[in-house]
Amino acid sequence: MDPTTSPALIIVGALVLLAVMFRNPIARRIEGGASPELSLEPGKATRLLADNGMARASERPANSRLQYLTPWPDAHRFRTIELPRQRPLEFYAWSSAPVGTFIIDRIPFFLHPVADDTRRLLGHTAINIQPSDDNAQSIVDVPAAINDVTAVHFLLSAGNGWITWDGVLYKGKRIGSIELVFADQSTQRIEMILGVHIREWAFGNSPNLVTHIDYNMTRPAWVSYDHTRRIDRMSIVVKDGPKDLKSIRVAAQFEIERLDRELPLPSIIISAITCERKA
Repeated sequence: MDPTTSPALIIVGALVLLAVMFRNPIARRIEGGASPELSLEPGKATRLLADNGMARASERPANSRLQYLTPWPDAHRFRTIELPRQRPLEFYAWSSAPVGTFIIDRIPFFLHPVADDTRRLLGHTAINIQPSDDNAQSIVDVPAAINDVTAVHFLLSAGNGWITWDGVLYKGKRIGSIELVFADQSTQRIEMILGVHIREWAFGNSPNLVTHIDYNMTRPAWVSYDHTRRIDRMSIVVKDGPKDLKSIRVAAQFEIERLDRELPLPSIIISAITCERKA
């Protein structure tokens, strides 16, 4: 060994070597918890279950291992919402997408894992709602029943987020809406504009895809390791809140209601929803 080599460099080199050697075991331990089991539906994608059955995401205990890495959000302040089980199962189809508890900007989300019948991870459950090719509206109602809500946070993206398709401009057009429905029968609705509130999820597929959003409306949350997939975070502050949230209605319909031909219209993909409550 070169006698001029400093002890500090030797220590740094040893730490780097240890990190490389034990990276995967450490990652597994961090992501650890109950061993996942499958709800067996041979030949179909299924939602992964915890050992003790299908627990509500909001009831999942905090992972003590993760608390050493990031401050754990206030359990009273945030409540995650379990997405409806759609048939056929809708999911964010990217095996390296985040699953489980995901914290972004100190807001916790829960992304429910999806696997095939061989236990191979496929992605996470999602609402993927799209109008028909002739633009008939599609609607998904998400039960909530959460009191004293001050804001609702979404992890979302768009499918078929083309800039233009067959001469029809998609960018800057309304592709649907998200409506908060409260216990007092009042509602709060936000129009989802492609390129403002929402953008394409698989932006590496084509240069003719909407890849920008208005950062005043929506913020980046996750991008894949190969920079071809993304998920964003959008937050809706409850007007005159806090209010008791009854449900969330997601509707997909293109702005031009009467099209002269069938087109592959944009969809709204919601990966997770979290309600923020009065502190």
